[in-house]
Amino acid sequence: MNEPRKKKLSDNDVTDSKKYLRQVNWINKDVEVGGRMAKDSHKGMKLKETDLEQLDIDIILDHKVFEDQIFYLVKLKTQSLKYSVWLSAGKVTGHPSILYYHQVFMNSPEGLDERIISFFVHDIVTREPHDLLTLTKLCALVYGRTEEVVRELGLTFEELRAKALRTLPIPAGRLHRKRLPLLRLMRFAEARKAVLTANAEWEREISDASPVPVLVENDVDLEVAPTSYRFIRDYESSYVDLTARPVLSCTCEDCFAERASCCASHFGGRFAYDARGRLLLPPGHEVYECNRSCACGGACPNRVVQRGPTRPLAVFRTRDGRGWGLRTLAPLERGQFVLEYLGEVITPLDAEVRDAAYDVTGATYLFDLSGGAFTVDAGQKGNASRFINHSCDPNLQVYTVWGDQQDPTLPRLAFFARRRLPRGEELTFDYQMEARLGDEYLQGDRMRCRCGAPSCREFLF
Repeated sequence: MNEPRKKKLSDNDVTDSKKYLRQVNWINKDVEVGGRMAKDSHKGMKLKETDLEQLDIDIILDHKVFEDQIFYLVKLKTQSLKYSVWLSAGKVTGHPSILYYHQVFMNSPEGLDERIISFFVHDIVTREPHDLLTLTKLCALVYGRTEEVVRELGLTFEELRAKALRTLPIPAGRLHRKRLPLLRLMRFAEARKAVLTANAEWEREISDASPVPVLVENDVDLEVAPTSYRFIRDYESSYVDLTARPVLSCTCEDCFAERASCCASHFGGRFAYDARGRLLLPPGHEVYECNRSCACGGACPNRVVQRGPTRPLAVFRTRDGRGWGLRTLAPLERGQFVLEYLGEVITPLDAEVRDAAYDVTGATYLFDLSGGAFTVDAGQKGNASRFINHSCDPNLQVYTVWGDQQDPTLPRLAFFARRRLPRGEELTFDYQMEARLGDEYLQGDRMRCRCGAPSCREFLF
């Protein structure tokens, strides 16, 4: 049975999550200011200013003065956030409502008129992706409730939208005493636009690279998802030969009916699944699936992990300070395969070097394989399993699985449901972290666990 070397401590500490302003600087650090050409350094794409006149402005992200002229950093509706460009004030005047709204934040007006309130409300109720957090904050402010009270009502977007629209008939004068919190909320909403846009673009990217849809949800704060993280569908390695060379196979015509003599029997194991592909083995047992040399086909009941995950997932922002997490968007049955732990396969020596570097950042994604011959590093690339948080009472169990690859040092790492899980439940597993003598940070405070389980061990190590 594999044990994690030391899984991530908290996604809240991951350095590639950017706040709104950091995101603005990151995506535009090499874009020319006010020139005749807007250039994106990442893709080398160029847009002439005559072309920009024909495109709609989606968001004004920032502004600055250059040679006594004001320039605006804008995202265009037809372009990705990373292709945002700087435009002179003259190029933005064709969008008076957006420009006027942005200037409110530049000048901090003494009062709020109907025009600015109308633009704000209509923007948040019509804009996609939907901003449930800002709508919740608006309803709490206008109706004199706390955000927690509004959130616990469990209102849908349409219900929150209807409540927000009821603020439009309220005279601006009556809202004047709430001017400062309203202005703060408007600024917050503007920052959320960039956050939600970046997350939505990454969502499309990772879903294209994943066998199942993976949503990205943040209804909590202004944290941008780690958009530089690359999704992969299989192990990758520049250090290890991952070529699969199965040696043993089966000749079964019906693997389930002949399960006593199927592939697992060659390794002294038991057939792992029932007729519906649900895992039957207790924790600690190894799973041996059929392989490409077997007589059976792809529909064989002993190829569950090979066929891949089948249930959609969501990477989401937790509310209790644990950073990003992962939850299921469909019910799961007990023993159902959920997903693998994927990443880059590296040697023990490389793992030690990376482990030392991860200790500095306070987050690591190293998972030792059987016998410690190799390690899976999901720090820079992997799949949605990278976002699974720890729990002392987890709902997932990890198993080692062999199929086409029969090298005993290169198993797959597969997560199966320990019990029936409803839609929306967060997915967790027990990191089983162990202290390594000599680590400097272990001489100080121990890492406190925040899983919240009744059986919590209080410390991760």
